[in-house]
Amino acid sequence: MSDAIDVGQVVDSSRVGGLQARVFVLAVAAALVDGYDTQAITYTLSSMASEWKVRPQDFAPALTIGLAGLMIGGMVMGQLGDKYGRRPLVILSTIVFGVCTFAIASARSLDDLLWIRFVAGIGLGGLFPNITTIVADYAPEAKRRTAVMVVIGSLAAGAFLGGLLAKTVIPMFGWRAVFEIGGALSLLTALICFALLPESPTFLAARDGRDPRIGPLLLRIAPRLSIGPETRFVSHLGQEKQASFSRLFAAGRAPVTILLWVAMIAQLIVVYIFSLWLPTLVKENGNPVDVSLLASALFSLGGLAGSFLLGPISERIGPHITLAASYALVAAISVVLSGSGTNVPLLYAASFAVGIVAFGTWSALSALVAKFYPTEIRATGGGYAQGLGRIGSMLSPIIVGWALAVGWKAHQVLLLPVVPACLAAICVVMIGVLRKSAIDDDKGASRHLESMPINTLSAGHNSGPG
Repeated sequence: MSDAIDVGQVVDSSRVGGLQARVFVLAVAAALVDGYDTQAITYTLSSMASEWKVRPQDFAPALTIGLAGLMIGGMVMGQLGDKYGRRPLVILSTIVFGVCTFAIASARSLDDLLWIRFVAGIGLGGLFPNITTIVADYAPEAKRRTAVMVVIGSLAAGAFLGGLLAKTVIPMFGWRAVFEIGGALSLLTALICFALLPESPTFLAARDGRDPRIGPLLLRIAPRLSIGPETRFVSHLGQEKQASFSRLFAAGRAPVTILLWVAMIAQLIVVYIFSLWLPTLVKENGNPVDVSLLASALFSLGGLAGSFLLGPISERIGPHITLAASYALVAAISVVLSGSGTNVPLLYAASFAVGIVAFGTWSALSALVAKFYPTEIRATGGGYAQGLGRIGSMLSPIIVGWALAVGWKAHQVLLLPVVPACLAAICVVMIGVLRKSAIDDDKGASRHLESMPINTLSAGHNSGPG
């Protein structure tokens, strides 16, 4: 009888070594170029509109279809990664959005841009689930959450660095150079990942416990591991029974499930109004291009900070209070941002601050979703919340495009996030009330049972038809 080694236990009990560090660095690099390429269109939109003699709101269809591509890519490429492996899908996704980013540099009209953005969105959306999964598969349990959060934060960091680069590049070389640089960096990253990124041993063990690639990988993670010629490898991660969609609504979960979906849609409307339109709106408010680009970069930098700040605060004072207060701050800072005009210090401060709360609430709301559902349906609950939330990301360019088309000024459009922020705040307050009520009901039922005489309980238990 051959020995069996649990891959997950080996990884969890190991220290972070050279192989895991390499995977982490490559994941961060891929996330950086993903963040850069995702936001590049926002930094160049005003320049593109001027060259093509169109209005900024005319870009709404291209922005919307790009976000649709993100949603499709996240779902389809994630499932392909579960079937064919994380490594090939990381490389493929990076090549897809790298080629498309290069192609945008050659676009001559909105029609050209439309379908390039859609295909690019599939690649950009497809990288995220596969790169975070491979990092989670290589990270020991004690370091897993931090490692994944840093990779997620690298998306915002890439957007921030892209804004700084665009601020220098556009005046010197034009907007096309922003996409040429992004495409080159993406394809270089794909080439490096092809050479250096290993497949997940957890995935390999789940597919074939005798795959010859598993042993050498585990020996680099745990050099003292004893592996014989008959050793087989097992993996219990990701092998839970498929959760039923209907269970999201079972056991009294229906009201909270619906409120979580509405909150997530509102959340992503807020995030994408700012992330897609802030540079254009700041410029339309009377500021020069370099000021608008730096304001957008500061928004992304604030998002990086917010992704780490609100989590610990939420753990300390509770997610519902944290989220409700943060959404109120989103609304208040939106008002400040709208009134900043050409007051550059106030504009920069408000852009950074709104980035903290806009991205921070996304992180905290995602954590609330994960905590609400029991383990066996947690992935299903989180997947539907994030997937349906993408409706909000697709609505944001439509809403802003409509507002500009009917004659709203830039400072008025900057007030739009107030509405979805207030809606999200109402949702999380209602979730808190419902969850508290459910807990109180459970405690009341327990106290009632404890106060009943034993003989009454026994009689009730044993009673039947006479």
